Amino acid sequence: VVRSRRVNVNFSRLCNARDKVARSGGFSTLNLNLFDDVNFNARILETRFTDSGNVSMVGAIEGIPQSQLIMVTTGDIISMNIQVPGHFYQVRSEANGIHQVIEIDQTQFPSSHQPVPVKNTGRVAAPPIAAASDDGSIVDVLVVYTGDARAAVGGTTAMENLIDLAVTETNTG
Repeated sequence: VVRSRRVNVNFSRLCNARDKVARSGGFSTLNLNLFDDVNFNARILETRFTDSGNVSMVGAIEGIPQSQLIMVTTGDIISMNIQVPGHFYQVRSEANGIHQVIEIDQTQFPSSHQPVPVKNTGRVAAPPIAAASDDGSIVDVLVVYTGDARAAVGGTTAMENLIDLAVTETNTG
């Protein structure tokens, strides 16, 4: 973590932006004042309901190519990731409507490993068993977490938001 600070979220503006995109199919703009020296205008391009009933929003930062904003909201809880070239920010909920903005230095993460090579044995795999009508277009995901993990992120709703954020990021990717 490079830095962090607590913030209050203007939920009425957030709901107005979400509703505008949902009604018009166009876009809406949100101002993100993350730090004194980091202020973005985010263009919300898409909103949708997640399988758990939360609202996800996907967009980009105006004027910054290769940027991305993904947010999940439930009531007064927000989980958000903002990616701009060279910088990564998170917004996470705390208690009583207070949220924390966090700047993460991704250069401190361990480097990726090379893919594990697959050896060709020369054998042909058995043909798949004709079982279900599953065409593979939907992937079922099971997320398991402990009570301590749930408490650390602020409760069940905050945990569900984080799970939906990860699913939305994956689907967007």
